[in-house]
Amino acid sequence: MSIHDGNRTNDPGSLTCEEGNKAMFQHILVPLDGSQRAEQALPAAARLARASGGTVTLLYVPNLRYEYGPYLAQSLTFTESMIEADVAGAKLYLARVAQSESLRGVKTAMEIVAGIPAQVIVVYAQQHANDLIVLCSHGHTGFKRWALGSVAQQIIRHSTIPVLVLREGETLAVEENRPVRALVALDGSSFATQVLKPTVQFVAALSERVPGEIMLTEVVPLPPHDAPIAHQDLAARRHVLQETATYLSHVAEQVLVQSAMNAGVAVAWSIVVSEDVAEAIVETAELGGDIDSDDGYDFIAVATHGRSGLDRLRLGSVTEHILDATKLPLLVVHAVGSQLEKRELVKTPTETMVTVR
Repeated sequence: MSIHDGNRTNDPGSLTCEEGNKAMFQHILVPLDGSQRAEQALPAAARLARASGGTVTLLYVPNLRYEYGPYLAQSLTFTESMIEADVAGAKLYLARVAQSESLRGVKTAMEIVAGIPAQVIVVYAQQHANDLIVLCSHGHTGFKRWALGSVAQQIIRHSTIPVLVLREGETLAVEENRPVRALVALDGSSFATQVLKPTVQFVAALSERVPGEIMLTEVVPLPPHDAPIAHQDLAARRHVLQETATYLSHVAEQVLVQSAMNAGVAVAWSIVVSEDVAEAIVETAELGGDIDSDDGYDFIAVATHGRSGLDRLRLGSVTEHILDATKLPLLVVHAVGSQLEKRELVKTPTETMVTVR
């Protein structure tokens, strides 16, 4: 894997706008299942809510099929009494969680909706205009009590609002005097850039004292630089890298000048050459890529489109592969609309001078 690092741009003044703070996450949904694992999502949700003055909704989802399936053949009264007892216990549980230290000072709402967890969470978030779903996952198994496949993956596939997935045992805690650092995975399309606005708002919300940093990264699936390449392919390779650099440079400029973005965020870009896109994204995010720091990033942000992941790459669901492989929090934004090819987005060579090394 090789990395080409672009120029860093840091002009917080150009990002100043009154609309930015209003657009931050105001209605945050945290699905709970009664486990300590699920509750690990609370500190991150609370931190975002405090920054925006927003509300955290605790959603408890009794899984009817999983928990009551063996009893459905028995009397309806017996089954209903079990559900009523579970709901009563859920109310006490949510009341306790709402009073926890993690949510101190945060406006909190509580909801109980029975059904298939992933379906309930996605539909509830859409119907109640939530801005963000925050949940904790454990690889392929999802929530322990919801052992019906990966709930997190199902939500990522179908949610139309941003989803922040935390891995068990990992948090989004960042020291006050250190910048929040996000790696944004792009693929050369306008489709992928739909992740930018939520990511900038997310970084700005978490950056209380030190300006946050965003690294725009595209993985170019080319053979390694030292691999045998025919002479006639070198020109094509240089063309791809130059085109990618121009695209990333242009996107970085757009992040800085769009009036909807927040102030106080530094933007840089990098190109990673690797035949395994998901692995390269994870490695770069967790190890820092030896670009400007030996430290890794605090979270990964990516746009997805249902099961196809970064569809333009056509290498399976890159997003789900990242979710399975990384220990970092993953912010997933469901992109909508048609995709544009890279040539429709980039500036011409006469408008932008880019050096790739």
